Amino acid sequence: MRAGLLRHEIELEREVETVADSGAVVKAWQHYADRRAELRQSTADEFLNGTVEGASQKAVFVIRWTEGVKVGDRLLHAGKAWQIVGLVEIGVQRGLELMVIGS
Repeated sequence: MRAGLLRHEIELEREVETVADSGAVVKAWQHYADRRAELRQSTADEFLNGTVEGASQKAVFVIRWTEGVKVGDRLLHAGKAWQIVGLVEIGVQRGLELMVIGS
């Protein structure tokens, strides 16, 4: 992983549930990390051989290793939210490929 390719700033968020005073369950996205990333318009074996249809809605972000990233989290990049649908570890805790779909 080359630092010069990590040109994009992203924010990682996780959905959390809280209970309001009224007793209603409220879902919200909670920020948990800021990272620099390389943006690839797909790959990761062309999104696990899903033959990139609607490529503008699928992408792969490559980041340095970050503990706790999970499928179901989302990332924000350039004002757009992307749902994390897959993770691939690069090396032994060197980095992560985040396979995402635009939401």
